[in-house]
Amino acid sequence: MPLIKNYEYQKLPAWSELKFFEKMCFHQGDTVVLKQDCKKLAFIVLTGACEVDDGGKRTIVKVNEVYKADNMEILVKGIFMPPFFFIKNVDILVVAGSWEDADINPFMVNISDYPSNESALGKGTPCNYYRNTNFDHHYHDFDEFWIIYEGSGVVQEDNVFYEVKEGDCLATGVGHHHDFPVAHGIVHALAIELCPKENQRQGHLWEQIHGKAVPDPKKM
Repeated sequence: MPLIKNYEYQKLPAWSELKFFEKMCFHQGDTVVLKQDCKKLAFIVLTGACEVDDGGKRTIVKVNEVYKADNMEILVKGIFMPPFFFIKNVDILVVAGSWEDADINPFMVNISDYPSNESALGKGTPCNYYRNTNFDHHYHDFDEFWIIYEGSGVVQEDNVFYEVKEGDCLATGVGHHHDFPVAHGIVHALAIELCPKENQRQGHLWEQIHGKAVPDPKKM
């Protein structure tokens, strides 16, 4: 099953290069240590702002920004910074994994007045199920992970539909179609796309343009 519920990263499939994901909350002025025994460590700021000490390199990271660590042990301090003076807490979503490189970016899905199987990236692989969003039914030549950190909705992988909410992660292996057809309101999520290797193609792929998907049966 490709859906991991409620931040239970221990249930990620064996093939997954995402090994850890967790939401952390702390007060402004407090410092937390992020330490993972993985190749890569990163986080996104969900609320507030923070200062990172990454082996002596100091960086300010604001809300909705992603920080990719150089080291596997870093210090993260919640800071007072406009316009966050009135916010006492800093919330971050921490991810770690064994990938060589990955694109890590937040994305948003919302109810549309004119839903269609199309996003700003292009028209999706044809499908006929219900949707209330503008999102494209697509596949990749690499693995991808969606981690929901706000809101709820319905995601689809290989014609199986899953209700998702905060803390859930959809792990999609290479070649498997996936989609976000239904939102119950505004949904915020983090996408981790492993960078293509050798002859793998970049970005969203659609069968009517890029050819029939060839899903890896071991990555179900």
